[in-house]
Amino acid sequence: MPIFSKKFSKLIDFSKCIQFQELHEKMGIIEISTLPKIKFEKEVVWKLEKTEIDPQDARIDIELKDNSVEIDFEDISIDNQELLSFKGRKVAAYIRDQNVKKFRYKYHLCNCLTLQDMKAGGRLQKYFITKIMSGVFPVNDISRYMTLLFPFSICILKIG
Repeated sequence: MPIFSKKFSKLIDFSKCIQFQELHEKMGIIEISTLPKIKFEKEVVWKLEKTEIDPQDARIDIELKDNSVEIDFEDISIDNQELLSFKGRKVAAYIRDQNVKKFRYKYHLCNCLTLQDMKAGGRLQKYFITKIMSGVFPVNDISRYMTLLFPFSICILKIG
C-alpha cells in the first residue's frame, strides 16, 4: 500500500456534512454517484539526442564572452523584440575605435534609431559585437585602456 494512501484515507467525508447536503438540495442534486477507482500508471520514456557542437560555433561563444568580434553588420539579425542577435546569441554592438577622452561612448542592445541612422548613412562597418556583461569593453584608443561604456538611452527606452 503506498504511503500517501494513509494520508488521504483520513480526508473529511463531505457527504455527511449538513451544509453540503443542504447545498445539494438547493441545487437539485439528489444523488452523487460514486466515481470508479482509477489506477494510474507512470511510464518513463527516455529520449537520447546526440548534438554535434560546431567547433567554429564554440570559438564564437568564447570570443564573444570575453572579447569583441568585428563582423559584417548584415550578419546581425533583429529578433521580434528588436534586440540585436548574432547566430542566435543576444549581443551588444559598439564602436571599437574611440577617442575616450573626448566623448562618453555607448553601446547598442537593439535596433534603435541611432543604429538605423548609421545603417542608412553606411557607417555600420565600424561596429563590433560582444556578449561582455560587465560594460567594460575593449576599445582602440590612444591610451589603449579598456573603458566603461553605457547603453544608449534610446535602446533602454525601446526595450524597457
